[in-house]
Amino acid sequence: MRKLWKGMLVGAAVGAGVEVVRQREIGAGVATVAGEAAAAGAALGFLLDRRAAAKRRRSKKPSLATVLATAGSLAEAAKPKLAEAAQAARPKLVVAANVARDQAVHAAQVAGARLAELELPAA
Repeated sequence: MRKLWKGMLVGAAVGAGVEVVRQREIGAGVATVAGEAAAAGAALGFLLDRRAAAKRRRSKKPSLATVLATAGSLAEAAKPKLAEAAQAARPKLVVAANVARDQAVHAAQVAGARLAELELPAA
């Protein structure tokens, strides 16, 4: 709406100025020409408002290229933090793997002992 009003005011001013220069006096025709120029300026302003609104609607939807570029830059920014987190987690993972290995060895020993206790018929 802003451009519509600006177009109307500028159109009226330009139209009145042109008519004053043409007639070399301020007469009744100046108001008529100013009104016609204001209508033309308002129409142009209305079209410019519509075009700007359409551009705003289109610009709200990012393109696939923009999304991919943003994802790439985010991934690059996250790399140092991920490396830092991996370094911090490494000792804890080693401890967890050792505990899991010890548990698996113990479970295998218990299973072997129980299997030995079972009396299986000869085939």
